[in-house]
Amino acid sequence: MNTIKKIWLVLLLFGAARAEDIFIISQDRYVTFMPVMQNWFSNGSGFSELSIPVAGYIPVNSEVSVNFRASGASVTGDGLTTLSGLTDTQLGLTWYKRPLNAVFSLGINLPSGKNELTLEEYYTSYLISFNHYNLATPNFGQGLNISPGVNWAYKLNDKMVVGLSISGQIKGGFSPIDMGGEESDYKPGNELTLNTGLDYNLDNTSTISADIIYTHYASDQVDGEEFYGSGAKLVFYSRYQKYMGYNYFSITGRFRSKGKNSYLSGSSMVTEAEKSSPDQYELYSLYRMRYNQKTWIGITGELRYYAESSIFTSILMLGAGAQPEYVLSPKTTLRGNIKLLFGSIKDGDGITGLEVGAGVKYNF
Repeated sequence: MNTIKKIWLVLLLFGAARAEDIFIISQDRYVTFMPVMQNWFSNGSGFSELSIPVAGYIPVNSEVSVNFRASGASVTGDGLTTLSGLTDTQLGLTWYKRPLNAVFSLGINLPSGKNELTLEEYYTSYLISFNHYNLATPNFGQGLNISPGVNWAYKLNDKMVVGLSISGQIKGGFSPIDMGGEESDYKPGNELTLNTGLDYNLDNTSTISADIIYTHYASDQVDGEEFYGSGAKLVFYSRYQKYMGYNYFSITGRFRSKGKNSYLSGSSMVTEAEKSSPDQYELYSLYRMRYNQKTWIGITGELRYYAESSIFTSILMLGAGAQPEYVLSPKTTLRGNIKLLFGSIKDGDGITGLEVGAGVKYNF
């Protein structure tokens, strides 16, 4: 594989790009529609979420592209108040500046999603935000966000490319809970993310990549006063991938750790004595193989571990799944996804998850 053709240059919307995700602006114009149902069960009860996302990507030319994502979702379950409606809409603009080996991006999160929840709806929203469920829709609305970013890459030699990126999220205020007619001026803290990574070509068919990502969060405010500060986040990420003719294999590892949070106590902010945000260890694998000229299938596996913290017990998650794909025509591809997950909670009940999705990708 020609390294020059893999200059690793696209900053993903709403976050710093990983080196292996970066390519010269793709000319593949498409829209996708992929509804997914996710169900979780524990001790005879459970809940489910149906997400119906629509996404698209349009290259304007060889240097500029735009993308969008919109979705609706519904969450229901035992003892839960049903929460349903539209989510926020994301728009993205990417500009590849060829002489600088750099990509500039701008993402906008439009507040089309449901907010001003009742207390009962807010509890449902809180439940679906837990990382171990890994839901397609972990929240419905977060207000207006603007996400500028820039990514730069440099080819050291025929085998190695290094990259640096900086991105931010400028967050607007919104009302997460219905205050009965009173306005709640809640403003999440802005974010700044720094990323450095490298890609190394082991041979003509395989690469390995590694990234270090650091995110700093400003304090959340209510009525202009600080009341909560999220600890900084550090992520280590690595992926090995190999092409074997028409087939493909990858294995991805990720470690995520957040610092101690702070909160308003009396008239001043104090830092918690012990970390409340658990460290996360994740391992994912994918083997995608061609059955015939029109049929592909991917086999997935995952292992996730959430360490114990001051307010959460440890959780071990194991999952396996299949991703069939059928080329209906030169422009239309049908896609499916099924995954089964098992979780073991320390000193608690186990949890079981089932994920089923089906949809279409249309090129135009």
